Amino acid sequence: MTVPGLTSLPGQTTARPRFTLNPDGVSRGTLWFIVGMNVIMTTLFILSANSIVAIFPLFLFCLCCLFLVTSLRKVMFVLLFIVAASDATVILFPDKSLWFPPLYGLQYVLVENLNKTLPIEALRFSLLEVIFVAMAVLAVARVGFRIRVDTRGRARGTVALTFFLFLSFAGVLWLEFYGVGVRGGDFRQSLWQFRQLFWLPLTTVLFSICLRDHRDFLTAVKILMAAACFKIAVAAWFQFTIARPMAFEPPYLTTHNDSILFVIVFMLLVIRFIHQLTTRNLVSLLLIGSYVFFGIVINNRRLAFVNLLVCLALVLFIMRGPAKKFVVRGIMLSLPFLL
Repeated sequence: MTVPGLTSLPGQTTARPRFTLNPDGVSRGTLWFIVGMNVIMTTLFILSANSIVAIFPLFLFCLCCLFLVTSLRKVMFVLLFIVAASDATVILFPDKSLWFPPLYGLQYVLVENLNKTLPIEALRFSLLEVIFVAMAVLAVARVGFRIRVDTRGRARGTVALTFFLFLSFAGVLWLEFYGVGVRGGDFRQSLWQFRQLFWLPLTTVLFSICLRDHRDFLTAVKILMAAACFKIAVAAWFQFTIARPMAFEPPYLTTHNDSILFVIVFMLLVIRFIHQLTTRNLVSLLLIGSYVFFGIVINNRRLAFVNLLVCLALVLFIMRGPAKKFVVRGIMLSLPFLL
């Protein structure tokens, strides 16, 4: 018989709860890990008398947990913005002084060989390459241990893309072997082009692993737009606040890579408006597109204008439907003003 408000029958003693190392919500393994980590940190501190050495195991564990829990997609997005927004352009003034862009140091650390940053001559590779290798190893390890952090919700990739990426990678290796090993070429001189072609298919595979579906592609487009707008702002600030007051006309403001970035962002806005003729897309094209085109003009790179004309001609060639008729009529009506 159970009486409300009583936990035991009259005359019956209630057993006193035992002390346990497993309170509600915390597993026994977690508690033993905390105890073991404290013992290791205390032992290291006593032996070395250095707090940095003592907390190093905890730092290493947190780093491992971060890589095991955090998806590669987020790491790739951060790298995409850093690489696209940072700049390696150094402008030389007439008095032989140099101007460095705001994120020049970050670009230098990521892209340049580590032996230029650290006093170790053997480090003839960049930090970005180290990060790419770590991401590739982590992706393979997650597949082997069936960790679905990156594959959850991801659309299946195309076989054709994988095949041609493998073919491209094998072709680059064969050309390097044939040129250096068979023809006796200079390996050190070939690295300047070999490294770019070597990492192109590998980074494409990493992107295909990290990006799940159209949502991530839209996020990547927004990151590229933000990076392009940031670079244009830096270039305009240098042009109108530093160079022009000094009566100095620099031959360029950013690199050829930025020219390609600006054209890609501008064409994405154009193609979006062509496929969806909405007021929102028109406003985006007029505001962001005009700002990006302003960046192309002040950058003054012929490569950017050539790429832009070729892309516009290609889009006009593959267009179908009323949008193509509208564009063709607009071009025909504007010919008298252009001539």
